[in-house]
Amino acid sequence: MSVKRSARVLAAVALVASAAIAVLAAPASGITVSDEAALRAAFADTTETSITLTADIDLTDCAAGDVTRPPASAPLTLSGAFTITQTCAGERVIGSDRDLETGALTVNDVTITGGTLADPLATFTYGGGILWNGDLTLNRTAVVGNSAMAFLGGWGGGVFVEGTLTANQSTISENEANSIGNFPGHGGALFVIGSATFTDSTIADNIASGEAAGGNGGAGAVKGHLVLLRTTVSGNVARQSASGDVPAWGGGIFGDTLDVIDSTVTANVAEGAASHAGGVEGGALTIAYSTIAGNSAAFEANLGYYPHLPTDTATIFASVVSDPLGGGANCFAMQPIVSQGYNHVTDDSCGLTATGDVQSGEDPLLGALANNGGLTLTRQPALTSPLLDRVPLDHCQDGAGAGVATDQRDLMRPQGAGCDVGAVEVTVTVSPTSPQSPTAPSEPPQGPEATTAPSAVLLAPRFTG
Repeated sequence: MSVKRSARVLAAVALVASAAIAVLAAPASGITVSDEAALRAAFADTTETSITLTADIDLTDCAAGDVTRPPASAPLTLSGAFTITQTCAGERVIGSDRDLETGALTVNDVTITGGTLADPLATFTYGGGILWNGDLTLNRTAVVGNSAMAFLGGWGGGVFVEGTLTANQSTISENEANSIGNFPGHGGALFVIGSATFTDSTIADNIASGEAAGGNGGAGAVKGHLVLLRTTVSGNVARQSASGDVPAWGGGIFGDTLDVIDSTVTANVAEGAASHAGGVEGGALTIAYSTIAGNSAAFEANLGYYPHLPTDTATIFASVVSDPLGGGANCFAMQPIVSQGYNHVTDDSCGLTATGDVQSGEDPLLGALANNGGLTLTRQPALTSPLLDRVPLDHCQDGAGAGVATDQRDLMRPQGAGCDVGAVEVTVTVSPTSPQSPTAPSEPPQGPEATTAPSAVLLAPRFTG
């Protein structure tokens, strides 16, 4: 783990942890555990509903493998501001039956790390940190430093869920999904079959890779519906095959249906000369008040729209798409993207021409990814940015912006004479002489710190397995 990546992850975890102090609540009843044997026994008890950790736990029973919950168990809550670490090579941390549904699991304030699930002879492996067949809720939880590898593909280096994943104030970082055979590694951070919602969360510095077939979804791959709300996706990588013959898709998010609201997608990379969608690749897209900037790919560096179904559509409102890297333009769309207005794009590749849209626009003057307040790192526009006050007051909640009354930091929109484009609404102070003049943002809390479409369009690969 590099010093730079570690610093970014610690920054995100620190932001989440600072909020956890105010909202941490111990379960009303249940068992407390402080060692591996007690944790395994409690998980295996299908009637147990609440487990509270009272110490960090290292998993050293390699014959037992992961901590497993049987099918058809009672809903379980696992709580405690402690860490569960898998120390056994080739094993995940927490698991359920892959084929039979388990009761719901809620994890509060726990760190899950050290899973290195690997089986070079297996067709697929699932979830290096957590495999859950059922509904999984992560509250103020970190899934960090896990991996899943198999001959035909690891699915979900950090988390694999078949059901509904809900993440609140949580971090999924530095996980990897890898393949050594002829199928890609899918979802460095997570793979979900069903639906997933991330709120006030961070997905950072994860990798999807495949020696022969590349990787899809450095941050995550979703076969279903993913919602990002006030969430940052940054520093994730999808790698091309070792030979360079197979491109990577979705350096950030790769999936069927994606909603990106009040969120930041930045500094994600789809590697290689034929790579696609450095930031976001989706079959159906809804984007509002978001910042998708500084991602990298040879084609469509920031945003790729590849409909999976005839009914799939893409809409975008009051968002900034800028600073494409790696040779790709900002966007590629197999069908027109429907603009609901007031977007800012630094080239004309997105094809947005609705009221208030700016194509081939000037530099939006976004700051570096940093702690600008709130629970996640953001890229705050400068006071001279063309994004400020661009959405008229009576249009702030048009289209996909309906109901969005705050920015990614949960600060009120608007702050000035209109709403700002992108994930951050620059804060203002009111003075008698200039009631709507923006001033320098207040000091944040101390803490962490080619322009043409491809000549031959490659269809985004579908999920296999």
